[in-house]
Amino acid sequence: MERPENSDRISNLPWDVLNNILVHLPLKDAARTSLLSRKWRYKWASLSEFVITDKCITSSMPYKARWVEVVRRILHQVQSHNRGPIEKFKISAYCYPDHSDLDELIIFLTLKGNPLLACVDIRMIPMTRITIPRQLEEGNPSNLIRVLGCLYGVKKLTLSSYFIKFLANGSVPDRFPTPLFNLSFLYLKEIEFHSLQDISAAFSILRSSPNLEELVISVGHSNAVIRSVVDFLEEQCLLDFFFSQLKVVRIRGVCWTTTEWEFLKLILAHSPVLEVLIIVNSRFQMIAESLLLQAERASENLKIMNLSL
Repeated sequence: MERPENSDRISNLPWDVLNNILVHLPLKDAARTSLLSRKWRYKWASLSEFVITDKCITSSMPYKARWVEVVRRILHQVQSHNRGPIEKFKISAYCYPDHSDLDELIIFLTLKGNPLLACVDIRMIPMTRITIPRQLEEGNPSNLIRVLGCLYGVKKLTLSSYFIKFLANGSVPDRFPTPLFNLSFLYLKEIEFHSLQDISAAFSILRSSPNLEELVISVGHSNAVIRSVVDFLEEQCLLDFFFSQLKVVRIRGVCWTTTEWEFLKLILAHSPVLEVLIIVNSRFQMIAESLLLQAERASENLKIMNLSL
């Protein structure tokens, strides 16, 4: 029997097979399949994973235009044509979103925040690191609750310092109304230990993650010590709460400021099952091993690795 000339075996594959093929392509290449035919026009927008990086964006495009012309279009297409669950969402690109743009992202995550959305990675790097706070209307929940509160199924979460500052806009709760029971891995990127916004938001997330097993932190470059941050960390040390499932902590770029040391002491004193603490010091910054050994620790089976870059 002769094979029909226009036989299209790929298009007729089951969707789970097609999805498994397309999610292994860069998103830009997956989107190009929309040119194949009318049948393929929106298949890319129905994927279960979306990874938006600089590879999706023309390098010569202005930073502000990157959000408006690329990221916003992707979000709109996915909102309009994706009828299935999204299991992974990542945005890690140089762009310049303002508060209204980030509100769009909140709407997207709220609509797509389902039990299968297991991995969320937001590392937007704006043209300027300065975030202008915006007053939320009285009675509205903080951005922290609006965004992360809908991600009740998330297992792995990565947030950049810039996005954390946006989340910390408004009042920061001690913990979320509904805990993130499934969150087992948390990466806080370029955290600024002199920023009360960063630290208070980080602790709100930590207190709301009762099953967190691994915490990774990279430290933003600053030697500033702010008294209000030191006071906040000292207060946390006195509270009766524990990271009851935390087993691994990795912190990179430590300069051994007072705030960083207070944070590490808190982790040591409130993590009863901690197995490994890896400290990667900033260049030429090391702390005496004896000081680490003298710090109070809740775990009896802890291994500390004190390394340098």
